[in-house]
Amino acid sequence: MGPIEMTGSAEERLFLVQKLTVSRHLTTIEAGRRAIEWQQNYGPFAELSVRVGDSELNLFNQCLTAITQPIIFQANLSCRLLLAFLGIGITKATPPVLCLIKNRQSTDIGIEHYRKCDGSPLEKLDPLKLLERYGDKVLSSWASVIAIVNKRLSHLTHDSSAREEDADRAMENTFTTVPELVCQEFLEKL
Repeated sequence: MGPIEMTGSAEERLFLVQKLTVSRHLTTIEAGRRAIEWQQNYGPFAELSVRVGDSELNLFNQCLTAITQPIIFQANLSCRLLLAFLGIGITKATPPVLCLIKNRQSTDIGIEHYRKCDGSPLEKLDPLKLLERYGDKVLSSWASVIAIVNKRLSHLTHDSSAREEDADRAMENTFTTVPELVCQEFLEKL
């Protein structure tokens, strides 16, 4: 599926996705990267107090993970969403392998719906072409994060296929590299 002809409100929706939705997800991923750092620096069970401005009133007293885990959860979802937007999915193999998303749902918006400044369409990203730039470790991390979202964050499951430390490393790699990929392959080409 190539660029679709857009008029009026459809063009506006693409503009909003480009300017607001993608930016919001990039911000969420950066928050996820910071949340992992906080857990590493302070420990997951460090006491956290939240205050607003100069107020002495603590709005929230809890262990650090009460805040960091939802942030990391959402950052994983944002990574999966942006990778899918770029045309990258996973196979059903174990372990999962990145693949090009061949067919989208008719209501999905993807990179291929946008045009470069010269009018030529942007194309879905082929993971095989990204291997040289990012390496197998990063691509495996992306595949792991997509699999985590598809299974462990979407279903109550007893999934022991990924050790926690491997999942944490995959998230760190993904939270660092996906924003770079989105900027280089989407935002900077418009």
